[in-house]
Amino acid sequence: MGGNAEYGPLWFTAHLLVYSLGYVALRTLLAPGRAVTQPVAAPGHLGVLGFVLALGSATAALRPLYPIDEWVRLAANVPAEPGRVPQYLGLFVVGIVAGRGDWFRTFDSRVAVVWAALGVLAWVVGVSTLPQEALIDAHPLTAVWGLLEAIVGVGAILGLTVLFRRWCNAPGRWLGRLEGQTYGVYLIHIFVVIALQFAVLDLAWPALAKFAVVWAAALVVSFAVVAALRLIPPVRAVV
Repeated sequence: MGGNAEYGPLWFTAHLLVYSLGYVALRTLLAPGRAVTQPVAAPGHLGVLGFVLALGSATAALRPLYPIDEWVRLAANVPAEPGRVPQYLGLFVVGIVAGRGDWFRTFDSRVAVVWAALGVLAWVVGVSTLPQEALIDAHPLTAVWGLLEAIVGVGAILGLTVLFRRWCNAPGRWLGRLEGQTYGVYLIHIFVVIALQFAVLDLAWPALAKFAVVWAAALVVSFAVVAALRLIPPVRAVV
């Protein structure tokens, strides 16, 4: 990508900016000066199924043409994986609708639990039966991965939403201290993760053990580094 603007870990923030500008332009053209539409109630099983099928179909259609980790440049020279754009854009739209409809508080926990279980099942089926080549390369089963990703992703979103709504929905001393650091962690975490990956690369450990160590250490180190950086007033104004 020599000669192109580089976004680093902010590539997804750039995506959100492009989507937001597109949304503003669409609102301006279709409903200038008018109030937003009425909030949409949280969906049940049929609504979730419809979204999963639409998202899975779009992802499955693109994935054979654009395998994982194949990047192109979109508007404003923003880097993107076309094979994942339906997920990013689809969930952006759902996020707007969910925010207006207050789905975080109103979504039926029973529906969420069912889809979370289906997501776990889809993940197990995919990992245990589909070849890894179907995920990263052109393969006859590549489209199947795209459909399974929709089930796993939606299941995880719904399951984690009701989990945190039920058990982690109250402010606390530690959460209060950490919440101001989350954007800074987003900005620097990639550098911490890469450094830790190199640190454990030559260790004769199982891959899952390396993953667990890097995950836990990156979490602690990233928050610690940002906490130290935020002691500097000019930096604190940004992160």
